[in-house]
Amino acid sequence: MQKFIVTGGVPLRGEVRIAGAKNAVLKMMAAAALTDDASILRNVPRISDVQILRGVMSDIGFSIKPLENDALEIKASGADWLFVPLEAAMKMRSSFILLGPLLTRFGRVIISNPGGDRIGRRPVDLHVDAMRTLGAEIEYKNGYYFAQAPGGLKGARVTFPYVTVMGTENAMLAATLAKGTTVIENAAQEPEVDDLATMLRGMGAQIERTAPHRLARWARARKSENAMAAHTFDGINRLFSNDGLGATVLRGPLLGIAGRLPPLANALWRRAAGSR
Repeated sequence: MQKFIVTGGVPLRGEVRIAGAKNAVLKMMAAAALTDDASILRNVPRISDVQILRGVMSDIGFSIKPLENDALEIKASGADWLFVPLEAAMKMRSSFILLGPLLTRFGRVIISNPGGDRIGRRPVDLHVDAMRTLGAEIEYKNGYYFAQAPGGLKGARVTFPYVTVMGTENAMLAATLAKGTTVIENAAQEPEVDDLATMLRGMGAQIERTAPHRLARWARARKSENAMAAHTFDGINRLFSNDGLGATVLRGPLLGIAGRLPPLANALWRRAAGSR
Protein backbone atom coordinates (compact mmCIF):
# COMPACT_ATOMS: atom_id res chain seq x y z
CA MET A 1 0.00 0.00 0.00
CA GLN A 2 1.35 3.43 -0.91
CA LYS A 3 1.79 6.00 1.83
CA PHE A 4 3.26 9.40 2.54
CA ILE A 5 5.77 9.80 5.35
CA VAL A 6 5.92 13.37 6.63
CA THR A 7 8.68 14.45 8.99
CA GLY A 8 7.77 17.72 10.69
CA GLY A 9 9.62 20.23 12.79
CA VAL A 10 11.03 22.24 9.87
CA PRO A 11 9.64 25.73 9.05
CA LEU A 12 7.96 25.92 5.66
CA ARG A 13 9.02 28.65 3.23
CA GLY A 14 8.32 29.49 -0.40
CA GLU A 15 5.43 30.18 -2.71
CA VAL A 16 2.82 27.88 -4.21
CA ARG A 17 0.65 28.93 -7.14
CA ILE A 18 -2.98 27.95 -6.56
CA ALA A 19 -4.78 26.84 -9.70
CA GLY A 20 -8.38 27.73 -10.35
CA ALA A 21 -11.13 25.46 -9.06
CA LYS A 22 -12.35 22.82 -11.53
CA ASN A 23 -15.88 22.85 -10.16
CA ALA A 24 -16.09 26.58 -10.81
CA VAL A 25 -14.41 26.93 -14.19
CA LEU A 26 -16.49 24.27 -15.99
CA LYS A 27 -19.74 26.05 -15.10
CA MET A 28 -18.25 29.42 -16.08
CA MET A 29 -17.27 28.05 -19.47
CA ALA A 30 -20.90 27.00 -19.91
CA ALA A 31 -22.06 30.47 -18.82
CA ALA A 32 -20.03 32.00 -21.66
CA ALA A 33 -22.53 30.38 -24.05
CA LEU A 34 -25.17 32.87 -22.89
CA THR A 35 -23.61 35.74 -24.85
CA ASP A 36 -22.33 36.29 -28.37
CA ASP A 37 -19.56 38.53 -27.03
CA ALA A 38 -16.18 37.21 -25.94
CA SER A 39 -15.78 36.19 -22.30
CA ILE A 40 -12.36 35.68 -20.71
CA LEU A 41 -11.63 33.31 -17.84
CA ARG A 42 -8.28 33.61 -16.11
CA ASN A 43 -6.36 31.16 -13.94
CA VAL A 44 -8.00 28.22 -15.68
CA PRO A 45 -6.62 24.92 -14.35
CA ARG A 46 -4.75 22.67 -16.78
CA ILE A 47 -6.88 19.56 -16.40
CA SER A 48 -8.47 17.07 -18.75
CA ASP A 49 -12.05 18.10 -17.90
CA VAL A 50 -11.38 21.61 -19.21
CA GLN A 51 -9.94 20.17 -22.42
CA ILE A 52 -12.95 17.89 -22.87
CA LEU A 53 -15.45 20.72 -22.41
CA ARG A 54 -13.39 22.90 -24.75
CA GLY A 55 -13.69 20.20 -27.39
CA VAL A 56 -17.45 19.85 -26.94
CA MET A 57 -18.04 23.61 -27.11
CA SER A 58 -15.77 23.92 -30.15
CA ASP A 59 -17.74 21.18 -31.92
CA ILE A 60 -20.94 23.13 -31.22
CA GLY A 61 -19.40 26.04 -33.11
CA PHE A 62 -18.03 28.27 -30.36
CA SER A 63 -14.61 29.90 -30.60
CA ILE A 64 -12.34 29.03 -27.67
CA LYS A 65 -8.83 30.44 -27.70
CA PRO A 66 -6.16 29.86 -25.06
CA LEU A 67 -4.42 33.03 -23.94
CA GLU A 68 -1.25 33.51 -21.95
CA ASN A 69 -1.17 32.92 -18.19
CA ASP A 70 -3.74 30.11 -18.28
CA ALA A 71 -6.59 32.21 -19.65
CA LEU A 72 -9.35 31.23 -22.06
CA GLU A 73 -11.32 33.48 -24.39
CA ILE A 74 -14.73 32.06 -25.27
CA LYS A 75 -16.91 33.58 -27.98
CA ALA A 76 -20.22 31.85 -28.57
CA SER A 77 -21.46 33.99 -31.43
CA GLY A 78 -23.26 31.13 -33.14
CA ALA A 79 -24.00 27.43 -32.89
CA ASP A 80 -23.70 25.08 -35.83
CA TRP A 81 -24.23 21.82 -33.96
CA LEU A 82 -26.54 21.91 -30.92
CA PHE A 83 -25.61 18.40 -29.94
CA VAL A 84 -23.62 16.97 -27.02
CA PRO A 85 -22.66 13.38 -27.90
CA LEU A 86 -22.48 10.33 -25.69
CA GLU A 87 -18.70 10.23 -26.03
CA ALA A 88 -18.43 13.54 -24.18
CA ALA A 89 -20.78 12.40 -21.41
CA MET A 90 -18.82 9.20 -20.93
CA LYS A 91 -15.62 11.20 -20.46
CA MET A 92 -17.10 13.89 -18.24
CA ARG A 93 -20.50 13.95 -16.54
CA SER A 94 -20.27 17.73 -16.17
CA SER A 95 -20.92 18.13 -19.90
CA PHE A 96 -24.61 18.08 -18.93
CA ILE A 97 -24.16 21.63 -17.60
CA LEU A 98 -24.61 22.77 -21.22
CA LEU A 99 -28.30 21.84 -21.12
CA GLY A 100 -29.45 25.05 -19.41
CA PRO A 101 -27.48 27.68 -21.34
CA LEU A 102 -27.98 26.10 -24.79
CA LEU A 103 -31.70 25.55 -24.23
CA THR A 104 -32.37 29.05 -22.91
CA ARG A 105 -30.34 30.83 -25.58
CA PHE A 106 -30.93 28.78 -28.72
CA GLY A 107 -34.26 27.16 -27.87
CA ARG A 108 -33.17 23.59 -28.65
CA VAL A 109 -30.48 21.09 -27.77
CA ILE A 110 -29.88 17.35 -28.00
CA ILE A 111 -27.75 16.15 -25.11
CA SER A 112 -26.74 12.69 -23.98
CA ASN A 113 -27.54 11.19 -20.61
CA PRO A 114 -24.29 11.04 -18.60
CA GLY A 115 -25.37 7.77 -17.04
CA GLY A 116 -26.13 6.06 -20.32
CA ASP A 117 -29.47 4.66 -21.43
CA ARG A 118 -30.72 3.18 -18.17
CA ILE A 119 -34.11 2.16 -16.82
CA GLY A 120 -35.57 4.04 -13.86
CA ARG A 121 -34.40 7.20 -12.15
CA ARG A 122 -31.44 8.86 -13.89
CA PRO A 123 -28.65 10.96 -12.33
CA VAL A 124 -29.77 14.13 -14.13
CA ASP A 125 -33.53 13.83 -13.68
CA LEU A 126 -33.54 16.83 -11.33
CA HIS A 127 -31.94 18.96 -14.06
CA VAL A 128 -34.55 17.83 -16.58
CA ASP A 129 -37.40 18.40 -14.13
CA ALA A 130 -36.14 21.95 -13.53
CA MET A 131 -36.10 22.69 -17.26
CA ARG A 132 -39.63 21.35 -17.62
CA THR A 133 -40.75 23.57 -14.76
CA LEU A 134 -39.36 26.53 -16.72
CA GLY A 135 -41.46 25.49 -19.71
CA ALA A 136 -39.18 23.22 -21.73
CA GLU A 137 -40.48 20.25 -23.70
CA ILE A 138 -38.10 17.33 -23.22
CA GLU A 139 -38.28 13.79 -24.54
CA TYR A 140 -35.89 10.96 -23.73
CA LYS A 141 -34.98 8.32 -26.31
CA ASN A 142 -32.05 5.93 -26.70
CA GLY A 143 -29.83 7.69 -24.19
CA TYR A 144 -30.47 11.25 -25.44
CA TYR A 145 -32.60 14.12 -24.22
CA PHE A 146 -34.35 16.09 -26.98
CA ALA A 147 -35.08 19.46 -25.38
CA GLN A 148 -36.81 22.45 -26.89
CA ALA A 149 -38.51 25.64 -25.77
CA PRO A 150 -40.37 26.98 -28.82
CA GLY A 151 -41.75 30.01 -27.01
CA GLY A 152 -38.75 30.50 -24.78
CA LEU A 153 -38.36 29.53 -21.13
CA LYS A 154 -40.55 31.25 -18.55
CA GLY A 155 -39.75 32.13 -14.97
CA ALA A 156 -41.13 29.78 -12.32
CA ARG A 157 -40.53 28.43 -8.83
CA VAL A 158 -38.11 25.50 -9.07
CA THR A 159 -38.09 23.30 -5.97
CA PHE A 160 -35.50 20.55 -5.72
CA PRO A 161 -36.50 17.57 -3.52
CA TYR A 162 -32.93 17.46 -2.27
CA VAL A 163 -29.84 19.60 -2.81
CA THR A 164 -28.09 19.21 -6.15
CA VAL A 165 -25.12 21.42 -6.96
CA MET A 166 -25.01 21.07 -10.74
CA GLY A 167 -28.80 20.97 -10.88
CA THR A 168 -28.87 24.35 -9.13
CA GLU A 169 -26.30 25.70 -11.56
CA ASN A 170 -28.18 24.41 -14.61
CA ALA A 171 -31.36 26.06 -13.35
CA MET A 172 -29.47 29.31 -12.72
CA LEU A 173 -28.06 29.35 -16.24
CA ALA A 174 -31.43 28.56 -17.81
CA ALA A 175 -33.23 31.21 -15.76
CA THR A 176 -30.98 34.04 -16.94
CA LEU A 177 -32.73 34.28 -20.30
CA ALA A 178 -36.16 33.16 -19.11
CA LYS A 179 -39.11 35.56 -19.15
CA GLY A 180 -40.28 36.54 -15.70
CA THR A 181 -39.04 35.75 -12.21
CA THR A 182 -37.48 32.45 -11.19
CA VAL A 183 -37.04 31.26 -7.61
CA ILE A 184 -34.89 28.22 -6.89
CA GLU A 185 -35.80 26.49 -3.63
CA ASN A 186 -33.45 24.09 -1.85
CA ALA A 187 -30.57 25.58 -3.83
CA ALA A 188 -27.01 24.43 -3.23
CA GLN A 189 -24.65 26.64 -1.20
CA GLU A 190 -21.30 25.35 -2.44
CA PRO A 191 -18.57 27.92 -3.29
CA GLU A 192 -18.75 27.17 -7.01
CA VAL A 193 -22.42 28.19 -7.03
CA ASP A 194 -21.41 31.59 -5.64
CA ASP A 195 -18.58 31.80 -8.19
CA LEU A 196 -21.06 31.23 -11.01
CA ALA A 197 -23.44 33.83 -9.56
CA THR A 198 -20.56 36.33 -9.42
CA MET A 199 -19.77 35.79 -13.09
CA LEU A 200 -23.43 36.10 -14.09
CA ARG A 201 -23.68 39.36 -12.18
CA GLY A 202 -20.65 40.61 -14.07
CA MET A 203 -22.46 39.74 -17.31
CA GLY A 204 -25.50 41.77 -16.30
CA ALA A 205 -27.60 39.46 -14.12
CA GLN A 206 -28.98 40.37 -10.71
CA ILE A 207 -29.13 37.52 -8.26
CA GLU A 208 -29.27 37.23 -4.50
CA ARG A 209 -29.68 34.68 -1.76
CA THR A 210 -32.82 35.56 0.12
CA ALA A 211 -33.27 32.68 2.57
CA PRO A 212 -31.66 29.37 3.45
CA HIS A 213 -31.49 27.29 0.27
CA ARG A 214 -33.26 29.81 -1.93
CA LEU A 215 -31.75 31.63 -4.89
CA ALA A 216 -33.65 34.66 -5.95
CA ARG A 217 -34.02 37.31 -8.45
CA TRP A 218 -32.75 37.63 -11.93
CA ALA A 219 -33.50 41.15 -13.20
CA ARG A 220 -33.36 42.39 -16.75
CA ALA A 221 -29.80 42.80 -17.93
CA ARG A 222 -28.36 46.19 -18.71
CA LYS A 223 -27.89 45.14 -22.32
CA SER A 224 -30.55 45.44 -24.99
CA GLU A 225 -29.35 42.65 -27.27
CA ASN A 226 -30.37 39.01 -27.20
CA ALA A 227 -27.28 38.03 -25.29
CA MET A 228 -25.60 38.80 -22.02
CA ALA A 229 -22.61 41.07 -21.75
CA ALA A 230 -19.15 39.61 -22.01
CA HIS A 231 -17.19 39.21 -18.81
CA THR A 232 -13.64 38.78 -17.62
CA PHE A 233 -13.40 36.83 -14.39
CA ASP A 234 -10.29 36.36 -12.32
CA GLY A 235 -11.62 34.75 -9.16
CA ILE A 236 -12.23 31.10 -9.91
CA ASN A 237 -9.73 30.04 -7.26
CA ARG A 238 -11.38 32.09 -4.53
CA LEU A 239 -13.56 30.53 -1.86
CA PHE A 240 -16.65 32.44 -0.75
CA SER A 241 -17.72 32.46 2.87
CA ASN A 242 -21.09 30.92 3.64
CA ASP A 243 -23.37 33.72 4.77
CA GLY A 244 -26.03 31.35 5.99
CA LEU A 245 -28.29 32.09 3.04
CA GLY A 246 -29.02 29.42 0.53
CA ALA A 247 -31.54 30.78 -1.90
CA THR A 248 -31.17 32.41 -5.22
CA VAL A 249 -33.89 34.28 -6.94
CA LEU A 250 -33.67 34.90 -10.66
CA ARG A 251 -35.72 37.51 -12.36
CA GLY A 252 -35.60 37.49 -16.15
CA PRO A 253 -35.39 37.87 -18.92
CA LEU A 254 -31.88 39.06 -18.56
CA LEU A 255 -32.27 39.41 -22.27
CA GLY A 256 -34.62 38.15 -24.90
CA ILE A 257 -34.59 34.60 -26.14
CA ALA A 258 -32.59 33.97 -29.26
CA GLY A 259 -35.05 31.63 -30.91
CA ARG A 260 -33.40 31.03 -34.25
CA LEU A 261 -31.15 28.12 -35.02
CA PRO A 262 -28.51 27.85 -37.72
CA PRO A 263 -29.63 25.74 -40.71
CA LEU A 264 -27.31 22.87 -39.79
CA ALA A 265 -28.70 22.71 -36.27
CA ASN A 266 -32.25 22.71 -37.60
CA ALA A 267 -31.38 19.88 -39.97
CA LEU A 268 -29.81 17.90 -37.14
CA TRP A 269 -32.88 18.36 -35.01
CA ARG A 270 -35.21 17.21 -37.78
CA ARG A 271 -33.08 14.13 -38.45
CA ALA A 272 -32.84 13.24 -34.77
CA ALA A 273 -36.50 13.87 -34.11
CA GLY A 274 -37.46 11.78 -37.09
CA SER A 275 -35.56 8.81 -35.69
CA ARG A 276 -37.41 8.77 -32.40
